[in-house]
Amino acid sequence: MIQEKRKYSFNPSSFWSSKIILLIFLFVVLLPFSLAYASENPQQITVSIKYGEQYISSDLNQEGQLIANRASIDIWEKFTLISIKDNQYYIKGSDENYVNINPQTGILLTGQNQKPNAYFIINFIDDSSNCELFSDKGLPIVINENKFLFASKDATASKLFQIKEIPEETHTYFNKTQISFLSAGILLAIVAVILFHFFPQHTKMNWALIFLILSGLLIRVFAILLDNHLNLWDEQFHALVAKNLMNHLLKPTLIDNPILDYPYQM
Repeated sequence: MIQEKRKYSFNPSSFWSSKIILLIFLFVVLLPFSLAYASENPQQITVSIKYGEQYISSDLNQEGQLIANRASIDIWEKFTLISIKDNQYYIKGSDENYVNINPQTGILLTGQNQKPNAYFIINFIDDSSNCELFSDKGLPIVINENKFLFASKDATASKLFQIKEIPEETHTYFNKTQISFLSAGILLAIVAVILFHFFPQHTKMNWALIFLILSGLLIRVFAILLDNHLNLWDEQFHALVAKNLMNHLLKPTLIDNPILDYPYQM
Protein backbone atom coordinates (compact mmCIF):
# COMPACT_ATOMS: atom_id res chain seq x y z
CA MET A 1 0.00 0.00 0.00
CA ILE A 2 1.42 3.35 -1.05
CA GLN A 3 1.50 5.81 1.79
CA GLU A 4 -0.16 9.10 1.01
CA LYS A 5 2.23 12.01 0.83
CA ARG A 6 1.86 14.78 3.36
CA LYS A 7 0.08 17.79 2.00
CA TYR A 8 2.57 20.22 3.52
CA SER A 9 6.28 19.49 3.55
CA PHE A 10 7.18 22.34 5.91
CA ASN A 11 8.36 20.88 9.21
CA PRO A 12 8.05 23.27 12.17
CA SER A 13 10.23 21.10 14.38
CA SER A 14 13.24 21.70 12.19
CA PHE A 15 16.01 23.99 13.35
CA TRP A 16 15.30 26.94 11.06
CA SER A 17 11.54 26.80 11.52
CA SER A 18 11.89 27.08 15.27
CA LYS A 19 14.33 29.96 14.91
CA ILE A 20 12.00 31.84 12.57
CA ILE A 21 9.06 31.42 14.93
CA LEU A 22 11.18 32.62 17.85
CA LEU A 23 12.32 35.69 15.91
CA ILE A 24 8.71 36.52 14.97
CA PHE A 25 7.70 36.14 18.59
CA LEU A 26 10.47 38.38 19.92
CA PHE A 27 9.92 41.03 17.24
CA VAL A 28 6.17 41.30 17.69
CA VAL A 29 6.21 41.19 21.49
CA LEU A 30 9.07 43.65 21.93
CA LEU A 31 7.85 46.05 19.21
CA PRO A 32 5.15 47.82 21.26
CA PHE A 33 7.48 48.26 24.23
CA SER A 34 10.23 49.77 22.07
CA LEU A 35 7.75 52.09 20.36
CA ALA A 36 6.29 53.11 23.71
CA TYR A 37 9.78 53.93 25.03
CA ALA A 38 10.61 55.91 21.89
CA SER A 39 7.39 57.90 22.08
CA GLU A 40 8.11 58.83 25.71
CA ASN A 41 11.71 59.81 24.94
CA PRO A 42 11.55 62.03 21.87
CA GLN A 43 14.83 63.32 20.45
CA GLN A 44 13.15 65.95 18.30
CA ILE A 45 10.12 68.21 18.56
CA THR A 46 8.26 70.54 16.21
CA VAL A 47 8.25 74.16 17.36
CA SER A 48 7.42 77.71 16.38
CA ILE A 49 9.93 80.51 16.92
CA LYS A 50 8.64 83.99 17.66
CA TYR A 51 10.34 87.37 17.93
CA GLY A 52 8.16 90.05 19.45
CA GLU A 53 4.77 89.72 17.76
CA GLN A 54 6.13 88.10 14.58
CA TYR A 55 6.79 84.45 13.86
CA ILE A 56 10.03 83.32 12.27
CA SER A 57 9.58 81.88 8.79
CA SER A 58 11.88 79.86 6.58
CA ASP A 59 11.13 81.76 3.38
CA LEU A 60 11.62 79.26 0.55
CA ASN A 61 11.31 82.07 -1.98
CA GLN A 62 14.55 83.50 -0.59
CA GLU A 63 16.66 80.32 -0.25
CA GLY A 64 15.01 79.49 3.05
CA GLN A 65 16.36 82.53 4.86
CA LEU A 66 14.90 82.92 8.33
CA ILE A 67 12.85 86.10 8.60
CA ALA A 68 10.60 87.47 11.35
CA ASN A 69 7.61 88.81 9.42
CA ARG A 70 4.72 86.37 9.84
CA ALA A 71 1.61 87.05 11.91
CA SER A 72 0.52 83.41 12.18
CA ILE A 73 1.87 79.86 11.94
CA ASP A 74 1.75 77.97 8.66
CA ILE A 75 4.03 75.35 7.10
CA TRP A 76 7.05 77.63 6.69
CA GLU A 77 6.78 78.76 10.33
CA LYS A 78 7.33 75.26 11.70
CA PHE A 79 10.80 74.10 12.72
CA THR A 80 12.19 70.88 14.14
CA LEU A 81 14.60 70.93 17.07
CA ILE A 82 16.90 67.90 17.12
CA SER A 83 18.55 67.47 20.48
CA ILE A 84 22.30 66.86 20.58
CA LYS A 85 22.98 67.27 24.29
CA ASP A 86 22.03 69.67 27.08
CA ASN A 87 20.90 72.90 25.37
CA GLN A 88 22.49 72.19 21.98
CA TYR A 89 20.25 71.56 18.98
CA TYR A 90 20.22 71.18 15.24
CA ILE A 91 17.34 73.08 13.63
CA LYS A 92 15.44 71.87 10.57
CA GLY A 93 13.13 73.96 8.42
CA SER A 94 9.79 72.91 6.96
CA ASP A 95 11.58 71.70 3.81
CA GLU A 96 13.52 69.15 5.91
CA ASN A 97 16.79 71.00 5.30
CA TYR A 98 19.00 72.07 8.18
CA VAL A 99 19.29 75.66 9.28
CA ASN A 100 22.90 76.73 8.70
CA ILE A 101 24.77 80.00 8.89
CA ASN A 102 26.00 81.70 5.74
CA PRO A 103 29.76 82.13 6.35
CA GLN A 104 29.85 85.43 4.40
CA THR A 105 26.75 87.22 5.67
CA GLY A 106 26.03 85.32 8.89
CA ILE A 107 22.37 85.00 7.87
CA LEU A 108 20.52 81.87 8.96
CA LEU A 109 19.01 79.87 6.09
CA THR A 110 18.04 76.34 5.11
CA GLY A 111 18.79 76.53 1.37
CA GLN A 112 19.68 73.03 0.21
CA ASN A 113 21.43 72.06 3.43
CA GLN A 114 20.76 68.36 3.86
CA LYS A 115 23.57 68.21 6.41
CA PRO A 116 24.15 70.65 9.29
CA ASN A 117 27.30 72.78 9.38
CA ALA A 118 26.42 74.31 12.75
CA TYR A 119 24.35 73.64 15.83
CA PHE A 120 22.58 76.20 17.97
CA ILE A 121 22.59 76.86 21.69
CA ILE A 122 19.19 77.65 23.22
CA ASN A 123 19.23 79.19 26.68
CA PHE A 124 15.73 79.12 28.12
CA ILE A 125 14.93 81.70 30.78
CA ASP A 126 13.19 80.68 34.01
CA ASP A 127 11.71 77.47 32.56
CA SER A 128 9.54 79.49 30.19
CA SER A 129 9.30 79.65 26.41
CA ASN A 130 11.48 82.78 26.39
CA CYS A 131 15.04 82.08 25.34
CA GLU A 132 18.22 83.39 23.79
CA LEU A 133 19.74 81.84 20.67
CA PHE A 134 23.45 81.47 20.02
CA SER A 135 25.51 79.84 17.28
CA ASP A 136 27.88 76.98 18.08
CA LYS A 137 30.65 79.59 18.23
CA GLY A 138 28.78 81.53 20.90
CA LEU A 139 27.62 84.34 18.59
CA PRO A 140 24.16 85.71 19.51
CA ILE A 141 21.37 85.31 16.94
CA VAL A 142 19.74 88.70 16.32
CA ILE A 143 17.47 90.46 13.82
CA ASN A 144 18.78 92.93 11.23
CA GLU A 145 16.94 95.92 9.76
CA ASN A 146 15.31 93.71 7.12
CA LYS A 147 14.07 91.33 9.84
CA PHE A 148 16.42 88.51 8.80
CA LEU A 149 18.06 86.39 11.50
CA PHE A 150 21.83 86.42 11.55
CA ALA A 151 24.73 85.61 13.85
CA SER A 152 26.11 88.87 15.24
CA LYS A 153 29.75 89.35 16.14
CA ASP A 154 28.63 91.68 18.93
CA ALA A 155 28.50 89.41 21.97
CA THR A 156 26.20 91.80 23.83
CA ALA A 157 23.54 92.01 21.11
CA SER A 158 21.43 88.99 22.13
CA LYS A 159 17.70 89.10 21.49
CA LEU A 160 14.82 87.40 23.25
CA PHE A 161 12.88 84.79 21.32
CA GLN A 162 9.92 82.58 22.15
CA ILE A 163 10.06 78.89 21.27
CA LYS A 164 6.91 76.84 21.77
CA GLU A 165 6.21 73.24 20.93
CA ILE A 166 3.56 72.60 18.27
CA PRO A 167 1.42 69.52 19.03
CA GLU A 168 1.62 66.81 16.41
CA GLU A 169 -1.27 66.63 13.97
CA THR A 170 -3.09 63.37 14.42
CA HIS A 171 -5.93 61.59 12.68
CA THR A 172 -6.62 59.17 15.49
CA TYR A 173 -7.73 59.31 19.11
CA PHE A 174 -5.09 56.74 20.04
CA ASN A 175 -1.55 57.67 21.05
CA LYS A 176 1.56 55.93 19.74
CA THR A 177 1.80 53.55 22.67
CA GLN A 178 -1.79 52.40 22.29
CA ILE A 179 -1.45 51.95 18.53
CA SER A 180 1.77 49.94 18.94
CA PHE A 181 0.14 47.43 21.31
CA LEU A 182 -2.97 47.15 19.13
CA SER A 183 -0.91 46.64 15.96
CA ALA A 184 1.27 44.00 17.61
CA GLY A 185 -1.81 42.17 18.89
CA ILE A 186 -3.44 42.12 15.45
CA LEU A 187 -0.18 40.96 13.85
CA LEU A 188 0.14 38.10 16.34
CA ALA A 189 -3.45 37.07 15.63
CA ILE A 190 -2.65 36.94 11.90
CA VAL A 191 0.44 34.85 12.61
CA ALA A 192 -1.68 32.49 14.71
CA VAL A 193 -4.12 32.00 11.83
CA ILE A 194 -1.27 31.34 9.38
CA LEU A 195 0.35 28.81 11.71
CA PHE A 196 -2.95 27.01 12.25
CA HIS A 197 -3.66 26.81 8.54
CA PHE A 198 -0.25 25.85 7.13
CA PHE A 199 1.47 23.82 9.85
CA PRO A 200 1.01 20.06 10.21
CA GLN A 201 -1.76 18.90 12.51
CA HIS A 202 0.38 17.58 15.37
CA THR A 203 2.19 20.90 16.01
CA LYS A 204 0.04 23.70 14.63
CA MET A 205 -2.28 23.82 17.64
CA ASN A 206 0.58 24.48 20.07
CA TRP A 207 2.13 27.38 18.19
CA ALA A 208 -1.16 28.85 17.04
CA LEU A 209 -2.52 28.76 20.60
CA ILE A 210 0.59 30.45 22.01
CA PHE A 211 0.44 33.27 19.48
CA LEU A 212 -3.32 33.65 19.94
CA ILE A 213 -2.95 33.99 23.72
CA LEU A 214 -0.19 36.56 23.28
CA SER A 215 -2.36 38.41 20.78
CA GLY A 216 -5.20 38.59 23.29
CA LEU A 217 -2.79 39.78 25.98
CA LEU A 218 -1.44 42.65 23.85
CA ILE A 219 -4.92 43.71 22.74
CA ARG A 220 -5.99 43.66 26.39
CA VAL A 221 -3.04 45.90 27.28
CA PHE A 222 -4.22 48.24 24.52
CA ALA A 223 -7.69 48.32 26.12
CA ILE A 224 -6.17 49.00 29.55
CA LEU A 225 -4.18 51.94 28.17
CA LEU A 226 -7.29 53.60 26.71
CA ASP A 227 -8.21 55.14 30.07
CA ASN A 228 -6.18 56.12 33.10
CA HIS A 229 -9.16 55.52 35.39
CA LEU A 230 -11.74 52.83 36.14
CA ASN A 231 -14.81 52.92 33.93
CA LEU A 232 -18.40 52.71 35.12
CA TRP A 233 -18.39 49.03 34.30
CA ASP A 234 -17.65 46.03 36.49
CA GLU A 235 -13.97 47.06 36.88
CA GLN A 236 -14.91 49.35 39.78
CA PHE A 237 -16.64 46.51 41.62
CA HIS A 238 -13.73 44.16 40.96
CA ALA A 239 -11.32 46.75 42.35
CA LEU A 240 -13.42 47.20 45.49
CA VAL A 241 -13.57 43.45 46.11
CA ALA A 242 -9.80 43.24 45.60
CA LYS A 243 -9.29 46.06 48.09
CA ASN A 244 -11.42 44.26 50.69
CA LEU A 245 -9.48 41.04 50.12
CA MET A 246 -6.42 42.82 51.51
CA ASN A 247 -8.17 42.74 54.92
CA HIS A 248 -9.50 39.15 54.67
CA LEU A 249 -7.86 37.14 51.93
CA LEU A 250 -10.26 34.18 51.85
CA LYS A 251 -13.52 36.14 52.19
CA PRO A 252 -14.38 38.23 49.12
CA THR A 253 -16.82 41.03 49.95
CA LEU A 254 -18.20 43.95 48.03
CA ILE A 255 -19.31 46.02 51.05
CA ASP A 256 -17.38 45.41 54.25
CA ASN A 257 -19.47 47.65 56.50
CA PRO A 258 -23.04 47.88 55.22
CA ILE A 259 -25.09 50.72 56.65
CA LEU A 260 -28.35 48.84 56.20
CA ASP A 261 -29.06 45.13 56.60
CA TYR A 262 -29.31 43.19 53.37
CA PRO A 263 -29.84 39.49 52.55
CA TYR A 264 -26.21 38.67 51.79
CA GLN A 265 -26.89 34.90 51.90
CA MET A 266 -29.34 34.94 48.97
